[in-house]
Amino acid sequence: MRLKNSTGGVFCLFFCLFSLPVMAEQTLLYEKKPPQQAQYVAKETRLDHFFDALAGKLDVIIISSDAVKKKKISGTFDLSDPQAALSQMLKTMALVSYRENRTLYIYSSNEVESSMLTLNAVTRNELTTFLKQTGLFDAQYPLTSDRQQRILYVTAPPRYLALIRSAADALEAQYSVQEQGITPEDEHIQLVKLEHSFVQDREITSRGKSLILPGVASALRELLDSGPAAKTGLVPQDAGQDDIQPAETVWLGGERVRIVPLQGENSLLLKGNRNALHLINQLIRQLDTAKPQIELSLWIIDVSKNEADQLGINWQADYGTGKMKVAFNFSELNQFTGFSFFSKIRALSAKGQANMVSRPIILTQDNTPAIFDNNTTFYSKLQGERTSSLESITYGTKVSVTPRIANQRKSVEMIIELEDGAQKKDADGAGGEDALPVINRTNISTIARVAQGNTLLIGGYTRENTHRHNDKIPLLGDIPLAGRLFQFESVKTEKMVRLFLLQPRILQQDFFSDTEITGHIPFNYENKQGIKMIQKLKQDY
Repeated sequence: MRLKNSTGGVFCLFFCLFSLPVMAEQTLLYEKKPPQQAQYVAKETRLDHFFDALAGKLDVIIISSDAVKKKKISGTFDLSDPQAALSQMLKTMALVSYRENRTLYIYSSNEVESSMLTLNAVTRNELTTFLKQTGLFDAQYPLTSDRQQRILYVTAPPRYLALIRSAADALEAQYSVQEQGITPEDEHIQLVKLEHSFVQDREITSRGKSLILPGVASALRELLDSGPAAKTGLVPQDAGQDDIQPAETVWLGGERVRIVPLQGENSLLLKGNRNALHLINQLIRQLDTAKPQIELSLWIIDVSKNEADQLGINWQADYGTGKMKVAFNFSELNQFTGFSFFSKIRALSAKGQANMVSRPIILTQDNTPAIFDNNTTFYSKLQGERTSSLESITYGTKVSVTPRIANQRKSVEMIIELEDGAQKKDADGAGGEDALPVINRTNISTIARVAQGNTLLIGGYTRENTHRHNDKIPLLGDIPLAGRLFQFESVKTEKMVRLFLLQPRILQQDFFSDTEITGHIPFNYENKQGIKMIQKLKQDY
């Protein structure tokens, strides 16, 4: 009896021992843990990355503007309630949003735009109804109007404002087609090729500054946008498929025209009613006209200051040699005074007292700017506590001229912007490796009118030129080591007067039949009296 009880006790003991790990494993399997909270940790992180993290939780596509992408945040943000996190971030960062179906656009508050829209055939209520039916309406940005509901005032983000304009254009076009009974058979397509103008804008960049010359497409856009009920949708040059708005329509005289500029063909593609196309063609013909050609010759001359005073560059003095005496009391050189002046410059150049720095020639059109720019750029290292960067400094000679033919082709009026810069050099050549050079700049801005064939003289300011020469005694200076005793360095500083001679020359109507000599000297050789003066100058020399 005792044996049986012992056997049963041992069996119970082994059963308990083997069951303990199983129970322990079951207890671990069903252990309850607190739920992890959804958090977003940011450290100088771009704000649009935070919105990207919310996009998946909200099941939307979030598009941030460039201004929003520049903002950065730091901290730990709770994303357990995505909608509340979005609202809190918009409020904290002063942002605005617009939702278009499943796409959410986020802008900075300073990107909100205000616009006035004029409606012809539809009313504000009809436009609002259309926006609600298409899911585009946003009650945050109401449409206010006058009593007739024809003039709307809207303050909204750029995307919503563009959709409102497109919707208004589409409704206006639909009502116009219904009222006038225009069918696709009434529309015509026409390709207009430009011969004397450019379709797209031309950008001139010089020293980091840009000047935009509008093309025919931009001129038409500005003209048609000036009316109270005019709308335009010209396709931009770099627009992709997503950038092209649905409505690219121009309203002209109650007719609908679509204009598409083709840069590769330098043409305009037109689509619309015959009457509207006729009006557009008249405008294009007036804009696409041949402009007169003007040749601009520039002479940059450095003259010794002493010799310049004798030449009369101070506009008061006289200069005479032998039988000839020339007075310069004006800054415009005609064909008579010009021959004498230019001959003296050549004589001084032969003596080393004058230098022809540059003589560029460029051909431009009437009312079209021409730029002469000869510059030098060096880079200076800016060293900070932890970072360093290179900054560029540009200097040199830049002359911008915009000529305009006046007085029935008898004179040329010019808008002149002149900048002349040079690096100032010390006579002793001192300056460490990190020493920043000193740049001297002279700026001249003026408007002048010059008769055809005459030359404008600009300048008269003094520049200091330093020349360093290494000389040696022949033979002795070539001896190794000891030859240095027979070598010496000389520094010569001279004052030079810089002159700019600018001559505009109007070419003949037929450019290819113009056989006049160009680029020689700024005076007309065909003038008989001028030839006599040249011969007289040769006799004096």
